[in-house]
Amino acid sequence: MQTILAWLKSKNITTHTVGGFIIAFAVAYNSSPQLRDYIGTLFTGFPVVVSKLGILCADIAAGVALWRNYAHSGSDAGVLARAREIQSKPDAPTAAQVDAATTQK
Repeated sequence: MQTILAWLKSKNITTHTVGGFIIAFAVAYNSSPQLRDYIGTLFTGFPVVVSKLGILCADIAAGVALWRNYAHSGSDAGVLARAREIQSKPDAPTAAQVDAATTQK
């Protein structure tokens, strides 16, 4: 449970809002024939593959969008977790190497 809470805290409110919208839209798309038909009319000029595989394509698109949305941690907790992950590796850069690579001239 602590791992799940830490992961949730590592994301900011925008990430959760966008994720909620993606999930809500996917549920609405899959459960409402009227919405599915309306969106299908928007893709009338596209190849037959898009119209025939519409639900599958929508589910795949929603899954990829959700994954990409949660792949990045924008909160302070997420940045700190990523820094700790990097520091735990045997070839982690030293502070001097980071400073040398990021110093503006």
